[in-house]
Amino acid sequence: MTGQRFAWRPVFGADAAWSAFWIFAVPFGMSAWFLFLCEWLGFPLPEGTNKWMVIPLLLIFLPLQVGVVRSLLDPRERLVVDAEGVLWRPWSESVIPWSAIQRVTHTTAVGQDYVGLWLDDPKRHGATGLKRFLSWHSKHGDVPIHMKPSGATVPQLYAAIATFRPDLVPADGGR
Repeated sequence: MTGQRFAWRPVFGADAAWSAFWIFAVPFGMSAWFLFLCEWLGFPLPEGTNKWMVIPLLLIFLPLQVGVVRSLLDPRERLVVDAEGVLWRPWSESVIPWSAIQRVTHTTAVGQDYVGLWLDDPKRHGATGLKRFLSWHSKHGDVPIHMKPSGATVPQLYAAIATFRPDLVPADGGR
């Protein structure tokens, strides 16, 4: 193993998964805030609206919105490949050791590139937070690395992986 380390910082606003999430979350969150403000300011609510439905909407969407903003503004390196293994911060805060990675694949979905890490025991290196719920059926690997928000390209990531585990990288090198 070499002492090399490859790291990529986040690309603000490029994470398609979170962008898609915002498309759905913002309208619900804004609706909750609208209902809350109407009630708080004393404006009449739209006909047929139960004022108590505001509370569960706020309890659900406010923490999600705070979490998304926090992740977008996180200045730490998002993807790190080094002698220890691979750290994909949106997935987990712990490094996935090379010994746990069985194979690496490249897939594309809706024009987005993913590099999938397939693990010997996926439960041991599982996702944290919302990713755990959303990725249980991922066809992109046990650890799907979304390339656009990572700041890396597929060939760059494959080259970094090949530095430490050349047996995992396909012959084409991700091209």
